[in-house]
Amino acid sequence: MEESRKEALRQQLLARRQELTEQIQRLRVDLAVTTAVGDSTDAVQKRNAIGTAEGLIRLADRELGLVISAMDDLAVDRCGRCIECDAEITPRRLKAVPEANRCCQCQEEEEANSKTSRRFGSARIPFYCPPQQ
Repeated sequence: MEESRKEALRQQLLARRQELTEQIQRLRVDLAVTTAVGDSTDAVQKRNAIGTAEGLIRLADRELGLVISAMDDLAVDRCGRCIECDAEITPRRLKAVPEANRCCQCQEEEEANSKTSRRFGSARIPFYCPPQQ
């Protein structure tokens, strides 16, 4: 990977790491407030709000792990290569999903073969491959 692309990807990953860290902190504060509320709030509504907040925290935490892993890969010149076939991940895909660790073809195959990739809370990267121009 060229140094300029590598640096752009590093900056994108750093920005996403910061964004996710702040999002997780806000969600934890919201969860603490929701949990502490002891007035006449409907118990079912409160449980739903807590469950939603916990789910969002798990999703953001998993994505943060993927971003950190991509940053580690970038530091050892491994980022931008597919973990399945070792092909280069296209710059358009990395721009859209900087933490992507599979090329479009391998990601598509992974999702076609895995029902869990579509479940709420999955640690897999959602499939997105920018259209070719």
